[in-house]
Amino acid sequence: MDDSDLAVAQRFEALRPRLQRLAYRLLGSVAEAEDVVQDAFLRWATADRDKIQVDAAWLSTVTTRLALDRLRAASVARTDYVGPWLPEPLVEAPDTDAPDYAHDRADDVSTALLLVLERLGPTERAAFLLHESFDLPHAEIAETLGLSEAGSRQLVHRARERVRSEKRRFDVDPETQRELIARYAQALIARDAQGVAALLAPDVVLLNDGGGHVGAARNPIEGAERVTRLFEGINRKNKSITFQVMLVNGEPGLVHFLGDSIFAVDTLGIENGRITRIWRQMNPYKLASRTASIPRTPSASEQ
Repeated sequence: MDDSDLAVAQRFEALRPRLQRLAYRLLGSVAEAEDVVQDAFLRWATADRDKIQVDAAWLSTVTTRLALDRLRAASVARTDYVGPWLPEPLVEAPDTDAPDYAHDRADDVSTALLLVLERLGPTERAAFLLHESFDLPHAEIAETLGLSEAGSRQLVHRARERVRSEKRRFDVDPETQRELIARYAQALIARDAQGVAALLAPDVVLLNDGGGHVGAARNPIEGAERVTRLFEGINRKNKSITFQVMLVNGEPGLVHFLGDSIFAVDTLGIENGRITRIWRQMNPYKLASRTASIPRTPSASEQ
């Protein structure tokens, strides 16, 4: 690599975190986001950069369009997805730096928000993210997405209303969130299903994403009694699972380990001091890259 190639790579690396944040929020997949950003880099590296006025704007446009292509294809594929679909989790190891795209506000990458975005149309989702998370003016959004400025404003307004409604529903102060996840973790560590039950709202819903690859429930499990019975069954069958509280998508979450591998990742929806949603990611293909990058802290009994 000569000096000019090195300079090009360094310029791109300075922009990579921003591009990965954008691609991840569009796709809900770390691996796909990384692929899209790498593709954008290859196009930028071979482009006539004398015609590129602002690198960040050009790369954001290309990244958005590449991600939209994947998102539209994924929208078709997800209609045949086995069981509930949940985003690939961003897990931050304790006492280490998280991936750059996990450092933003939790409400930018929280599981609840990503699931709301998943229900938006691809173009609506892109317009909302470009405006709300990346402060792009409507003129640039319109050019990127092939819209009129009025169309961009309409899409962003409609998406903002849906996101605000969902955010109000799960809005909880950080201290309450930390306290509940700590109690939830303690109950699971103690194999205390009734302790978990005491934290659940009567109408709690558990969503498992196994992708058809593991023995995860393929339909939502509704009601505190049914969720508690499920936990009791898991406790009987999986004595070797250990648990660790970590940051998951910018919020406290619970990582389940089987040996040194991540077996599942839980994030919670909380309303009125009770758990109303448990989003459990169990798809091994969505957890494999997290296992490689997140060291497990041994429990006291293992030390």
